[in-house]
Amino acid sequence: SYGKIFTSDNEGNSEIIMAVVYSLPLLKTHSWNNLCMPEGFNRGWGSNFWMYLESWERYEYNDGTPGTIDRSTLNGKTLYDLDSLVWNRDPRLVATGFFPETPWQGSKVLSHTTTIGTIPPGSDWPKVAPQRNRVKAGVMIRKRVNEAIILPPGGEDDCDWVVFRTGEMYLNAAEAMFESGDDGEAKRLINLLRDRVNMPAKESLSIEDIRNERFVELYIEGHRYWDIRRWRIAVDELNGKGFKGVIWEYHIDEDKYGMKIKDADFNRIRTFADRNYYFPIGVGRRADNPNLVENP
Repeated sequence: SYGKIFTSDNEGNSEIIMAVVYSLPLLKTHSWNNLCMPEGFNRGWGSNFWMYLESWERYEYNDGTPGTIDRSTLNGKTLYDLDSLVWNRDPRLVATGFFPETPWQGSKVLSHTTTIGTIPPGSDWPKVAPQRNRVKAGVMIRKRVNEAIILPPGGEDDCDWVVFRTGEMYLNAAEAMFESGDDGEAKRLINLLRDRVNMPAKESLSIEDIRNERFVELYIEGHRYWDIRRWRIAVDELNGKGFKGVIWEYHIDEDKYGMKIKDADFNRIRTFADRNYYFPIGVGRRADNPNLVENP
């Protein structure tokens, strides 16, 4: 499955072309599971990385319709059931993020800030979810977190880091085909990727469709920052922006959630100027060759 690409061993995983191999017996390890495992399933340290609202809105519903949410409904009054809001989306989303009530290790991940209504006597439903699960954007990173690891300690994770994989090659080729005018081949390649996660085929294709597919397929794999630089859209995507999260409020009588939008960047605003597309040539190189002109 899509999720298992990132947690299975390199050997026999036909998706992986090149990976940084980690090994506990060789004392080459990291702490991804320890950092990401949600509270309630960790040793008191986890739930560290988050998925902004703007990110999970990019994942389409499973009928291919856009995943954007009407921001006017994020007022705590409009109620959503998780089937329509989360589980009926592109399967890559639920393999990437921990949403409220995500099944995990025989239980559920919880993210709600309050329960509205009367909790039945004898119920084990908590009034409020664990604190670390609800402090920032409302959705935590699940990708590359291994469900088989119980109470992960720090510094003992040996899941490999994927550098190149087949999915990226299809996206690279699709983008190159589209930019060179072969829309049909680009669409074929994109639809192969979508088919393997049971998403409907694209009948037509734009460069924005290709870029969004790349966002969804490669999310938090280290590509996005460099993609928006080479596309020269980083100023539009980052400059002056602060990204959003949601506060989940569980309405127990209706078994639905109200959401309130929140600032997930703690009032910090990003800066990306045109000059940031370039690295400096540097004083040393220009001293060696006075004909070089410094980048802006």
